Amino acid sequence: MLSQIPDQYSQVRNIGKTLTRRHKSNLEERNRQVEGHQGFTQTIDTKLVDEWELMCQKWENDCVPKTAKNPYHVEGLSESFGLPVLLPSAAINGHTT
Repeated sequence: MLSQIPDQYSQVRNIGKTLTRRHKSNLEERNRQVEGHQGFTQTIDTKLVDEWELMCQKWENDCVPKTAKNPYHVEGLSESFGLPVLLPSAAINGHTT
């Protein structure tokens, strides 16, 4: 029993190292995400980016239940078991056959 006490507390003693390692990894991932977002945003028409950002601000500032249009909802896109299921591009673009 006494020999188990140091093992139990070793996790507590090492939590600072664990959290520091995870924090560093998360910062690196965040930086990759920010760079990717900025690069992608630069390829899109500025007017569309401004409209998108305004929609996001309105939606985030809206009270619950939300009445502002959800900028993250895409017509024709649904989730099934965590995988996106897309309709044919003609349906997404509003064309019917």
